[in-house]
Amino acid sequence: VAFGKIQGLISGKPFILPGKRVVNVAMIGALIACFRFFMVSSALSWLYLASAVAGLLGFVVAAGVGGGDMPVVITLLNSASGWALCAEGFVLNNNLLTVVGALIG
Repeated sequence: VAFGKIQGLISGKPFILPGKRVVNVAMIGALIACFRFFMVSSALSWLYLASAVAGLLGFVVAAGVGGGDMPVVITLLNSASGWALCAEGFVLNNNLLTVVGALIG
């Protein structure tokens, strides 16, 4: 979405979704429910469903930002990738991943 808006492939106008906050809260609730069911049953279908809902939530949130503010969205996404890398470093007990993730995030 960010690439499309910056390159002019998608309209730079913010995507206005009626009841956006209710939809966002519902998607977050669905994510929490999917993760809870995944923890209980260990069925991968819940994890796949959570990935699809998270992707849709990311699209709705990123599309709601105007084209002029897309560099800010890209910066936040880069920061999130750094935090994820840092968390992975902690989980794997790998100092290099932790330090690089902290530098990126």
